[in-house]
Amino acid sequence: MPRQMSAPNWDGYGAAPVTTGVIDAARRFLAAIPETWPVPEVSAEPDGELCFEWARAPHWVFSVSVSGEGRLSYAGLFGASRAHGVEFFAGTLPEAVVVNLERLFRAPVAPMPTATRGTLRGLDPGASVKDRAAAPAERRPARA
Repeated sequence: MPRQMSAPNWDGYGAAPVTTGVIDAARRFLAAIPETWPVPEVSAEPDGELCFEWARAPHWVFSVSVSGEGRLSYAGLFGASRAHGVEFFAGTLPEAVVVNLERLFRAPVAPMPTATRGTLRGLDPGASVKDRAAAPAERRPARA
């Protein structure tokens, strides 16, 4: 996690800082994700939460925002269908999150190019969370 995101207004538009409580909650959430599932993209949000996003195709996306209090706000786009809600994290993934992620992973859609997938290296500099951050980051192809 870049240090600048721990300061108020880190995006120049009044963003709340990403606190150590949010980072700790995000690490616990990450540890609960089965290792067989694809690695999500992780980003900071203007409200200070961390967002985990899985994308399979342009209209097949699921994201979960993690707060420092353990609130999980989720939203998914599954072709023409949508899902959203709020759950609380108590050490295991809530059923609504599992059901929606499985829906995304089982969908018969063409996958996004792997060059668009990232790693979680920024979330855990020590790569100690299930060693998934130890994999080298995939690079985007050069544009012509």
